[in-house]
Amino acid sequence: MSDPVTIPVLPTSIALLDWRRAGTDAPDDLIWVVDTALRMAECCDASRTMLARLGVPPEMTIGFSAIRTPLLRDGERDAWERLYRHVLATGERVSAEADLRLAPDAPTVRCEIRLRPRRDADGTITGVRCVARDMTRRVRAEARLREIEARHELLLGATEDGIFDYDLATGAVWHSPRALELVGIDDPAQYDHIEQLRAIVHPDDLPAVDAAFAAHLAHGTPYRTELRVQRRDGAWRWIEQQGKVACDADGRPVRMVGSHREVTARREAAQALHVAHDRMEQAFHMARVGVWTYTPATGELWWSDGTYRLFDRDPALGPPDYATYLDYVHPDDRDAIVAAVDAALCGGVRYLVEHRVLRADGTVLTFAAMGLVTHHPDGSAHTLAGTVLDITPHKATERALRDAKEAAEASSRAKSDFLASMSHELRTPLNAVIGFAQRLERLPVGATLADRDRLFVERIASNGRHLLAVIDDILDISRIEAGRLDVELAPTDIGTLCAEVVTQLEAAPRAPAVALLLETPDDLAPVRSDSRRLRQVLVNLVGNALKFTAEGSVRVRVVTDTTTHRPTAIEVIDTGIGIPADRLAQIFDKFEQAERGTQRRFGGTGLGLAISRALCDRMGHLLTVRSTAGTGSTFTVTFPSDTP
Repeated sequence: MSDPVTIPVLPTSIALLDWRRAGTDAPDDLIWVVDTALRMAECCDASRTMLARLGVPPEMTIGFSAIRTPLLRDGERDAWERLYRHVLATGERVSAEADLRLAPDAPTVRCEIRLRPRRDADGTITGVRCVARDMTRRVRAEARLREIEARHELLLGATEDGIFDYDLATGAVWHSPRALELVGIDDPAQYDHIEQLRAIVHPDDLPAVDAAFAAHLAHGTPYRTELRVQRRDGAWRWIEQQGKVACDADGRPVRMVGSHREVTARREAAQALHVAHDRMEQAFHMARVGVWTYTPATGELWWSDGTYRLFDRDPALGPPDYATYLDYVHPDDRDAIVAAVDAALCGGVRYLVEHRVLRADGTVLTFAAMGLVTHHPDGSAHTLAGTVLDITPHKATERALRDAKEAAEASSRAKSDFLASMSHELRTPLNAVIGFAQRLERLPVGATLADRDRLFVERIASNGRHLLAVIDDILDISRIEAGRLDVELAPTDIGTLCAEVVTQLEAAPRAPAVALLLETPDDLAPVRSDSRRLRQVLVNLVGNALKFTAEGSVRVRVVTDTTTHRPTAIEVIDTGIGIPADRLAQIFDKFEQAERGTQRRFGGTGLGLAISRALCDRMGHLLTVRSTAGTGSTFTVTFPSDTP
């Protein structure tokens, strides 16, 4: 359908004003229909009455020429005819404004005229339906409204505040341009309802806004609140909002009008001040700091609450004078206080002194006092202001650290001396015992040494070697703790090393049902490691696996990179007793084993895994463990990927 066409104002003479004053019961709108011959085809009762007053009898209304009607002056007929024929020809909907009158000498009335094509069931245009509506009051109201709006615009332009008007029934909200600017709204249509506006208010502020509005409605409490609004750019702005509810004739609230004012800068300044104050109070409280001011001319002191707490003085007593203050100071420190104050007041140096305080409860605290002098215009001292800090815990910590350091150093020296002495005292006789025992072991069978004696000699040698291993473990731990355990990294043939370890431990004591297996790929690339220390780690891991496995197997498996053939890890896998989950975290600690009773059942010092972990760390390797109690364990030595 085509858009409505607006035509120039027509000077018609259809009179509405007098007809309304006549008190007819007809509706406000005048309605008539013109057929294609431009004759009256239909009209409402109000139209019939009006035509009758202008000389057209009611029985002649239908069929009367719409162009020759006495309602129109001669100069108006051509314009109306063109208007009717335009609608009949084009089917367009036409709107116009025209001045209508009751009689030739009656005052005109401004009306809105709407002409619409009338169609039959087939869509053929059969006439024009016309509706006339009085615009007199609306025109006057619009003129008055324009005057009010002009004054309103002047008022809004003269203030920095934004204005809003909220319809409580519909939720519609009108904002002045300044109000839209404050909340960063570009398109008013997107924020013309209260729910749209609530969506940009900070959720934490909505309860206070609702409470203030409810109190205003219920008790007439002035509505004034502050809230955060999120602008289109994502920034939050603080808005001060105030308003007043207007009621209808029955006293029911119908709308609220009010204003917006941005207070972001004020809120941020207040918040910054509040935060700074809280931080200062918290810092003073946590740091046990007090603030004071001394006026030398009067001898008066001012103390903060924190200073009263530090000196254990009742604030109700007020601050002491200078002489009374000195009574709080330890007698041995008073002269230093007086000298420091005099130097600050007279010499211009900074006041800085440590002194002890005698509290009323008998405790002695150590304070660090510091301050600066302010001066009169003539240069004389005005006040000495500063802080006092309780450093008693700091002093106690210093003493404790000093004592602990001395004790630790003494303990370390004693341990090192003990280990060195024990090593010397044990190694010398053990070397002799082992040497003679080995010599006896080499005697041929049938020699003068009896078989039973030979068994005793073997036990002597075995126990000697065991004691030597224990001593070596103790010395390794000592070197590790002292940071003196050296490693020599060089390209190492991992396959050969693992094979030698397995061969060495083939004869080691183990359960008959336990097999010792080796899995090593061919053509292994060398790994940078300390072969002697890595051998020590593997001997310990495989030895432990044999010791704690009653049946099944102990496997030494070399894991390689399939592309480079470089070993990435060595795994020692057993089917032994396993390690409980709650003991895995401590298994590499000194003197720790899988179970508390393991040392008694299987022997050992509990140093082997701690030494192995430390050796791997020193070589740049990683020693880890996976285990399930009752199933077995897997210890893995992993070589870093960047190891050549």
